[in-house]
Amino acid sequence: MKSPSLASDLRKDASELLPLASITALVLVSIFNIGYFSDIGLHFLGLIDLTNIVYSVGLVFGGLIAAINFLFGAIDILLKFARDDETAKRLYRYIRIAATIGLLTLTALTLLPKAYQISGLDSRLYFTIVFSSIFSLVVFRILLRSKQGQQQKLSEFVLAILALTSADVSLGKLVANRQITQQSQVYTVTTKSGTLYGVTLIRSSSSGFIVSYEGRISFISKDEVKFIRSESLSASIDEKNHYLG
Repeated sequence: MKSPSLASDLRKDASELLPLASITALVLVSIFNIGYFSDIGLHFLGLIDLTNIVYSVGLVFGGLIAAINFLFGAIDILLKFARDDETAKRLYRYIRIAATIGLLTLTALTLLPKAYQISGLDSRLYFTIVFSSIFSLVVFRILLRSKQGQQQKLSEFVLAILALTSADVSLGKLVANRQITQQSQVYTVTTKSGTLYGVTLIRSSSSGFIVSYEGRISFISKDEVKFIRSESLSASIDEKNHYLG
C-alpha cells in the first residue's frame, strides 16, 4: 500500500502554524544571542533594541522555513525507501553508521595540531555541526516511528530540543568569533576624542556600536561618533602608520 508523504503533510501543516513558527523564531534568536554575547560579553546584551530583534526574527523566520523545507524534503526522500519495518531499521542503521563515521572524521580533523588544521575548522564550528547532525538524526528517527505507527519516545523529543538548543548556542558563538576575527572589512571611526583605525564593527543599535579594536571589545556611543568610513585592511594600516608617524 502506498504511504502518504509525511514530509509533505508536515509542510502543509506548517503553513497553518505560522504563529508557532514566529514564536519559535523569537526563541531561537534569544538562544542564538546568548551564545553570541557569551563570546562578546553578556553585559552587552542590554544594548539590543527592538530593531535588532525584529530584523533578527525576520531573518531567522525565513531561514527556519527554508531549513524545514530542506530537512523534511531530504527526510521524505529517505522515508520512501523505508517500505517495511525491516527496511526502515536497516536504513536507519546505515544512516547512523554514516553519521558516526562522518562525525569521527570531523573530530579527528578538529583535533589535528594547529599547523595541520583546516582553516576555519574550530571548536565552535565543530559543535555546531555535531549538534545539528544529532538533531537531524533524531528528527529522522521520530518521523520514522510515525511512519511505522510506533509509539513515540519522550526522550527523543527531549534530545531533539537539547540538540537544537546546543546547535543554536554554538552557532551564536561561531558567528561572534567570525565577526571579531575577520579582517576583510575594517573601518576608520572618527569620534569627538580622536580617530580609530582598523576597527571591526560587530553590531550596531540605536544607542551606538559594538566594535573590536586592537583585540578589545568596546562600545562607542552614537553621540560620540562623528563619521565612519569603510577601509581596506592594508589601507587602514598604512593610514594608521602615517598618522602615528
